Amino acid sequence: MDTTTATGTFFQNGWGIYLVSFLILVVLYFVQKYAYLIDRKLNQLAMKGSTWQGKPWPLFLGILLGMFTLLYNVFSPDDMRINPANWRWPEWGLVMGFLILLIVLAVESFSHFGRQFALIRILILGILSVSFYFAGLYAGLLIVLLLAFLILIYFFRFWYKRLVIK
Repeated sequence: MDTTTATGTFFQNGWGIYLVSFLILVVLYFVQKYAYLIDRKLNQLAMKGSTWQGKPWPLFLGILLGMFTLLYNVFSPDDMRINPANWRWPEWGLVMGFLILLIVLAVESFSHFGRQFALIRILILGILSVSFYFAGLYAGLLIVLLLAFLILIYFFRFWYKRLVIK
């Protein structure tokens, strides 16, 4: 009996990808929840006596840009484009969103931490924002999966009594 065709990795299974995506989102939730500790530690290292702690807005903006990218790629495939021009405003909007994120993050960091520690903060939050961007792609997929399950549950609950065979 040949069982080589029945073998597969965990990630070839669709449920494995959804499970790992959900676990990544849970981990990133706790990362954004405790992101203020970065500012607290940088305040201690800078020894300025400041107690300023920033909000994790770059992380939220990263996940929103990821969801925007998912929606753009889902609802506008290349075969169905109405405007065949090479200039695509959503892609430029995505690039501008990340540039605005980095510029505002740099201004905020330099004004509160100085040159040395601002670069550390920009690097850490920039990398986290990119990871939240990719998590936003997975979050969009999980939201679509959740909506599909809710529609399926609604269908079965609504039609359960109407489809009973007597």
